[in-house]
Amino acid sequence: MLPTIDFNSHLITAFVLGLVGSAHCIGMCGGIAASLGIKSHSSNKMAMLTKLFSYNLGRIISYAVLGALLAWVTTRLQGHYSTLTIVFRTLAGVMLVAMGMYIAGWWLGLTRLEQYGHKIWKPIQRLTQPLTRNNNQLGTLTLGLSWGFLPCGLIYSTLIWCSSIAQTSTESALLMFTFGLGTLPAMIIVGNAGQLMRHYMQRRAIRSILGIIVILMGVWTLSVPLQHLGHHQHGNTEQPSEGQMDPHAHHH
Repeated sequence: MLPTIDFNSHLITAFVLGLVGSAHCIGMCGGIAASLGIKSHSSNKMAMLTKLFSYNLGRIISYAVLGALLAWVTTRLQGHYSTLTIVFRTLAGVMLVAMGMYIAGWWLGLTRLEQYGHKIWKPIQRLTQPLTRNNNQLGTLTLGLSWGFLPCGLIYSTLIWCSSIAQTSTESALLMFTFGLGTLPAMIIVGNAGQLMRHYMQRRAIRSILGIIVILMGVWTLSVPLQHLGHHQHGNTEQPSEGQMDPHAHHH
């Protein structure tokens, strides 16, 4: 059995992932968040913030639902095949490293996941188009719920990470919700500050630093299953042979 890591540390990692991944979120969802802010600009600031929070709450709820569904599958697979626990933990670390390279702009292989996701997203996008014209709270909440399914390599890889390390669907949902909270500050600022925040977060040096942080998280995550394998192999080499088990054993 793999050594356990305090769940609170996973929550912190999820939040930091959302925080550092905000550079990508701004590019993917920042436009619609900014448009909600602009549409509400004629009214008071409280109405503008309320609509931005409604949109982002819907988006984060969708992340949590996806996390719960995927973890429901992975936990049942691990229940039938215990060796998959090591495989999933290793996959979680690999996905974090891939995310870091993706955020830094060094490797864009995760965009392939987005290409597959676009096939699912197209019908959802057609349904959301009327919602962009609906300026009430329910409309923005529903829009956020649908945009939570937007094809995004960062979201997909975070989902794989959360479902790989979570013990239950509830844990995975909580991790994805915490990840979404990490993206919230930048998305709210985008709604108010627009292009300035986007320009700042898209700077190469900033993205490189954020990417390195995520890569280090991936290396740390990978160390858990690697240590487990090392202990397992070490234990096997130290197992005494049948003749060594009992020094007083007599041969007949």
